[in-house]
Amino acid sequence: MAEVVTRNTAINYLRKNKNNRNQLDTDSVFIDMETINQTAASVESTVETQMMQESIEFYLEQLKPEYRVLVELRWKEGLSYREMADLLDTSEEIVKQRLFRARGSIKKKLHKEWGGSIEQRQVR
Repeated sequence: MAEVVTRNTAINYLRKNKNNRNQLDTDSVFIDMETINQTAASVESTVETQMMQESIEFYLEQLKPEYRVLVELRWKEGLSYREMADLLDTSEEIVKQRLFRARGSIKKKLHKEWGGSIEQRQVR
């Protein structure tokens, strides 16, 4: 998706500036292009992370209530498996199993939406 945006932006820039194509762009001579590229990559990464976070929150709302509660207790409240099991009057194994299933469900939905981006982010 980023490649399409980049390509379209470049095409639009060239169309708007077609009368000036043969002139030297003196500003670009003095600007560190590597810094600009790093900033663009950083912005892209930040936006992608924000979009992925929004997707995760959306998928959390779609989980079964017993899964959603466990995810919120684990990551928002920071409770251990034992604390969650005691609070919910169940076994630690059931808590682990349900969290595993909840993570798997969210991961599956993210993979459908984001494709290879998830694996690439985990490698970094």
